[in-house]
Amino acid sequence: MLGIDLVIPDVTYLQENADKVKGLVITHGHEDHIGAIPYIENQVNMPIYATKLTMGLIEHKLREHGNINNVRRKIVTHGQMITLGALRIEFIRTTHSIADAAALAIYTPAGIIVHTGDFKVDYTPVFGEAIDLPRFGELGKKGVLALMADSTSRWAEALREMSGRLEEMPGDEGYPAYLGSRLAQFYERAGRVISTGSDGREGALSVIGAVSPPGGDISEPVSQATLRIVKVFWGLDSSLAYQRHFPAINWLTSYSLYADSLADWYNNNVSKDWMQYRARFMSILHDEAELKEIVKLVGMDALSAGDRLKMETARSIREDFLHQLAFHEIDTYTSLKKQLYMMKLILMFNDEAEAAVGKGADIELVAELPVRERIGRFKYVPEDETDREFEKVSVEISSELDELLNKEED
Repeated sequence: MLGIDLVIPDVTYLQENADKVKGLVITHGHEDHIGAIPYIENQVNMPIYATKLTMGLIEHKLREHGNINNVRRKIVTHGQMITLGALRIEFIRTTHSIADAAALAIYTPAGIIVHTGDFKVDYTPVFGEAIDLPRFGELGKKGVLALMADSTSRWAEALREMSGRLEEMPGDEGYPAYLGSRLAQFYERAGRVISTGSDGREGALSVIGAVSPPGGDISEPVSQATLRIVKVFWGLDSSLAYQRHFPAINWLTSYSLYADSLADWYNNNVSKDWMQYRARFMSILHDEAELKEIVKLVGMDALSAGDRLKMETARSIREDFLHQLAFHEIDTYTSLKKQLYMMKLILMFNDEAEAAVGKGADIELVAELPVRERIGRFKYVPEDETDREFEKVSVEISSELDELLNKEED
């Protein structure tokens, strides 16, 4: 994760159920899979099961943190079965960019769950043996309850490899011609769900695909086939991550083709102004991108007061509306009603400030008004206080701008 120095998983659930935790099973030795183990073991002490190379890397981590003697460790081999409580876990040989990787076949009372871990289909690995595809085939014949696989990109690479060996007619970049239909079969499982239980529950199943093409080139076949199916794109931006702007989703490259389809729902269930506010936000953000290019060439002072106000409004949209602190107890979730209030306050300030600037108010003083801080902190207001806070901030916007104009006239 670009811009993040260290990520430690939230193990509160494991701490609360420590008596039920039987062990920690690791598939391979990449940093994103083993880096947090020393920290977690200090909170929930449990035995670790991994292959020889993976365990060697884990032991190096534990030794660095001084807790290697406090952690039980068990080296397993490919094909070996271990028992953890009611579960039996089989280690299956896979290939990856690091040696000694394994997939897991987890035998549960409900059925077999296959967890692939990170993998690729490689018949000529630099080190070790090839992936044990026959074993996956045997499990498939037995019947698998669920397959937990990490990436459609890896799956697509395997599909291309198998298609080539079967001498099928290749499509774009060697992928089989049926790549799109196979991807569609996966994503079309999303939608409305009606439970088969006696209580008649209804829900929704969402599928979010993470596609990581080489070099970030989304013009490659897997990305394009995915976009044609899902019609929604969230473009992660490394520059936003480096700026600590999270979620690091680029608002200019991301899009949804469902916006118009959902317009009636938003108008009927949230506000008839929702789509209009959304369109204004996007317009301001696009204008900001163009103005930034001008600022790079001639500086901020070359912009007119109206354009400088537009830059300030765009900054408020980015920092006060789009930026979200997922670890904050309030900002981690925002209702549609509260989002509507946030949009109203930002646009209310923009419109009234634009009128004030037109009457001679100094844009520098407008940008420094204290009410802007109140607008920025609105996202931290508890849901049950949003109505009252919205009214207060709305009044402050008008009163502070009126006071500024009166000072200018004096």
